[in-house]
Amino acid sequence: MIRKGLTAVLAACALAAAVAAHAQSFRPFTIKDIRVEGLQRTEPGTVFSYLPVKVGETMDEAKAQSALRALYVGEAVKVGLVVLLFVAVLKVMTVAPLAMLAAYVATFFVYWGAFATARRGTPRHPVS
Repeated sequence: MIRKGLTAVLAACALAAAVAAHAQSFRPFTIKDIRVEGLQRTEPGTVFSYLPVKVGETMDEAKAQSALRALYVGEAVKVGLVVLLFVAVLKVMTVAPLAMLAAYVATFFVYWGAFATARRGTPRHPVS
């Protein structure tokens, strides 16, 4: 009985998500300006080279989907590489796996903590 109710709720949620996704249609727009602020170690040209559109071009649904797909593929490759490197280290070196994982997670906390507390919108080294 509970299982049928849970299945019905999940089906309703899936249907609602599908309807909401369809209702949010993408409206094409023209790129008027692209600003890159707050970079410290990356040149703005590098960022611009990764963007799928340039100033004056129209961003449509296909370009937006392509950009998201490229982002997801890049992230999947990054995760795959991290897993591969973890396995290589565990096979080649004598390490404590739990300690290595804890250090890896601690690195993320420090990185995201520094990122969250950084001043937003005011570059530390103004570009001339």
